[in-house]
Amino acid sequence: MLETLIFLAGFQMMIELLAAGYRFIDLWYRIEEYWQHLCLKFAAWVILDLAVLNLLSPELSEIFLWGQACFLLFHISVYWIIRAAFTLVAFSRR
Repeated sequence: MLETLIFLAGFQMMIELLAAGYRFIDLWYRIEEYWQHLCLKFAAWVILDLAVLNLLSPELSEIFLWGQACFLLFHISVYWIIRAAFTLVAFSRR
């Protein structure tokens, strides 16, 4: 049970890290106003991630990292699946 919760915490942490990274893209049109806030928020998530990894035992930190890696692979694969689907639709309309 604890291992599952640690895995899901890693999953959620990667969601938050990616969201913090995407905020730079989302607010690019007003980056002059928000760059400090965005950098601080991203740094806070990275520091929290590193703190969690340092507080966990080696076995649990490995499970936490697996949760992060699984979400990252899921995120990347969904991007490519959607891109392939859009490409197929575009070619089928020609």
